[in-house]
Amino acid sequence: MASIRFPDGTPTYCLAGPGLRCAAQVGGQPASYDVTAEALTDHFGARSGRFEDLLLAYRAHRPAIEHMARVWFRMTGARHIQLHGGHFRVSRLTGTWLPAAHTTPTPGTQFPGEACNDPDHPR
Repeated sequence: MASIRFPDGTPTYCLAGPGLRCAAQVGGQPASYDVTAEALTDHFGARSGRFEDLLLAYRAHRPAIEHMARVWFRMTGARHIQLHGGHFRVSRLTGTWLPAAHTTPTPGTQFPGEACNDPDHPR
């Protein structure tokens, strides 16, 4: 299984989503994931879709968000994924973040990315 790393850094604001685009490395190669504003407001307490509010929520909950990104990178084998609110569910028994059962993809599926203002992130 390829190693998955999340470098330090500030995510890029993607107006088209809206949401945040975050850098990752999968198997030592550049990758990225988006977290939609909907996920950050509904599940992580962002006050609005503004960059500053999304970034505050992302920073406060980064371990849980990165955990979910790691799960989906492993399940899909993709180099770019997009996390929506439906990807986040809290298990009341274990308190862990689990992928929603209704969104389990076929292995190798790549989720389409939103248009983003950062052309340097891989698709």
